[in-house]
Amino acid sequence: MNDAKLEKLVSDIEREWNWRQRELSFFKQALSSADKYQKEAISRAGILLLYSHWEGFIKKISQRFLECFINEEIDSVPDYVMVCHLARMNDSFEHKYSRVERARHSIDCISEGSKVCRSLEKVINTESNLDSKNLKKIADSVGASLSKFETRMQFIDHNFVSVRHAIAHGEGRKFTEDEFLNLERDITVLMDAFKQDVIDSALHANAFNKSGIHHRCIKLER
Repeated sequence: MNDAKLEKLVSDIEREWNWRQRELSFFKQALSSADKYQKEAISRAGILLLYSHWEGFIKKISQRFLECFINEEIDSVPDYVMVCHLARMNDSFEHKYSRVERARHSIDCISEGSKVCRSLEKVINTESNLDSKNLKKIADSVGASLSKFETRMQFIDHNFVSVRHAIAHGEGRKFTEDEFLNLERDITVLMDAFKQDVIDSALHANAFNKSGIHHRCIKLER
């Protein structure tokens, strides 16, 4: 990742962050001005909106991060990008070739002179359920540390994602204005932490790019 790509990525991430935070701010203003009989229904709807931004933001900036490596030389990218590249290639050929043929192709994919595939960002998949398990998978794909999330994984699963699913599937779970505001604050903090993790990963990849080859690629003798 060169300087120009890094600058563009950070700009895109901030733009993605800003419009989502602006929408949540507008929603909180509407909630604050509603009467007490409307607040519970609006708070329930707020959980769905908050989840859409949680999943959408993390997915979008992770995809944008990986897009920065498309067409890069395979020996100039971090290991986790190479893994994403191989995973994407394997998915593409799953129904076309045998396992042995796919293994051979994987070796060819990381031979000297190969470039990162064009559809790398498709590796990012939330499965419409961005719980702690899927969050970890995405973090691994973009080199994010998630150190700030270590004590928050159960909170994500039980206090947020499961509540969202219950409301989305028509359960009559009650949710107060204060509960929503507290949850929105906590999730925003986590989104911001992930944002910084992705930017830090990009900075690290940029520094590695300037230092030379990351790893030795396999060269297959025929």
